[in-house]
Amino acid sequence: MELRESIKSMLKEVVQEVLTTVVSLNSTVKDKAGPKSDSEKKIVVSLGLSGPLSSSLALVFTNRSACQLVSKMLDSEIQEVSQDVVDGLGEIANIIAGRIKSRFQEISIPLALSLPGVIMGLGDSSIAKMRGSETISLWVEAPPVNFETFFLYSTLAGRSKTRKNLYTGEGIPSSLADEAGEALKRLLRQKKAE
Repeated sequence: MELRESIKSMLKEVVQEVLTTVVSLNSTVKDKAGPKSDSEKKIVVSLGLSGPLSSSLALVFTNRSACQLVSKMLDSEIQEVSQDVVDGLGEIANIIAGRIKSRFQEISIPLALSLPGVIMGLGDSSIAKMRGSETISLWVEAPPVNFETFFLYSTLAGRSKTRKNLYTGEGIPSSLADEAGEALKRLLRQKKAE
């Protein structure tokens, strides 16, 4: 299984696991971007993970889906985007990213998390790519909530021998990126076999 497919499989598992355990929503995660709707207001929650695998996680919600998800989290009816909605979405993104970080730590790939950021507005939910990165786009259906998940990543392979970790300032050997990819593939093959 190539690295992209391994990460996609892990990302699907993590998103479903978080929605089930945190907000009691059963979900279906599809390998595609969501329907385009430039006229609906959107909320994008994103955060970075840095280390041998530089990555960003972005969750894109319509205002309605954002309110429905946070209503479910707080067990109260929320009709309009408020600070509670922004905080709730940040918490969901943080939990998903934390689980991703844990999965990578299981295979000795250390990652550091940034704080989540939230952007609100109208229009296209396209996510800008990092130079030299891969993008995984998933559509999550967890009625009544639907949202897009984007995971952008790049390894240090093929770059200079070391690169500074954006959060710690420490040098990271690029050979660790190759090992990280292979370790992730082995872990996911092992989990499928179980």
